[in-house]
Amino acid sequence: MRSGNRGPAVSAVQHLLTARGHAATADGVFGPRTASAVKAFQRQHHLRTDGVVGANTWNALIVTVRSGNRGHAVTAAQQLLTARGHAAKTDGMFGSGTASAVKAFQRQHHLRADGIVGPNTWNALVNGPAGVSDWLRKSFGG
Repeated sequence: MRSGNRGPAVSAVQHLLTARGHAATADGVFGPRTASAVKAFQRQHHLRTDGVVGANTWNALIVTVRSGNRGHAVTAAQQLLTARGHAAKTDGMFGSGTASAVKAFQRQHHLRADGIVGPNTWNALVNGPAGVSDWLRKSFGG
């Protein structure tokens, strides 16, 4: 994911950046401010500082969220769940409704239906069950 991309996955990246201390407006548009936040995140985590959310940056960026959590990472998961057909109230609070949506999504994608949004669930939310590496390959020809 890089400058010029748009959509719910970009919004999720923006929320995750904010959750990790690198404020980005969650407007779903990967513009100069998002690229700058990505670069700052990459520098902090000793990643290649190119402003592109590739596999290494994505894996460092995701935050495991579960019932009782609040904040931008929860909002990112809720937006992606809704975009993938599992409506979740986008309020940044991981309550029973979000847990139910996560479990339904996990069952549909043959993941362990534990209601926790960890690496496998994040990757499926962004790209389906194949994971982020296929998403990156399809998006960027890598």
